[in-house]
Amino acid sequence: VIDTVKSFVGTYDQIPPMYSAIKKDGKKLYEYARAGIEIERTPRPVNIFSIENISVDLPYVSFDVHCSKGTYIRSLCRDIGDKLKLGATMTALVRSNVHEFTIENALKLQKIEELFKNNELDRYILPVDALLADYRKYAIREKYAKYLFNGNKLYLNQLVSDEDLSEKMADKEIIRIYNGTEFLALYEYCSD
Repeated sequence: VIDTVKSFVGTYDQIPPMYSAIKKDGKKLYEYARAGIEIERTPRPVNIFSIENISVDLPYVSFDVHCSKGTYIRSLCRDIGDKLKLGATMTALVRSNVHEFTIENALKLQKIEELFKNNELDRYILPVDALLADYRKYAIREKYAKYLFNGNKLYLNQLVSDEDLSEKMADKEIIRIYNGTEFLALYEYCSD
């Protein structure tokens, strides 16, 4: 069992579950599933970076997974069961980390209610762009801000950055736009 679980480390093609938000012909798969319609799903490459802390107490197996975005853990469990020729289903899931958010930094609902009552909740609320740090950061030049607010196309000469921008921007790269320190928008860079 341990060897089979470990064999999934690396990249493999995973078939997403019917109960997922992936769209097919404009409808989410879970909408088809709720209507009792099974849709053929295309396997998608996922990356399992590591599987650790494997515990086997048959019929239960537990482990910690570090994986790429888009990985379905219940599908990973299904695939492990298929490889063992036994079948398997997920009975519990604890998401311990998403980006820089960790379970150790999470607040329980009771704590949130207490902070709210004491007017202390604001110090725990993160800014809207907290998840966007991987995108390059630009500020709109003041005289071009109206173009941004009207949803117009922007040009690089209308932006400034205090970051090292020596690396050429890739086509379709997402960038952050600010007005001073205020986050305003995400834009997609088009090379043409």
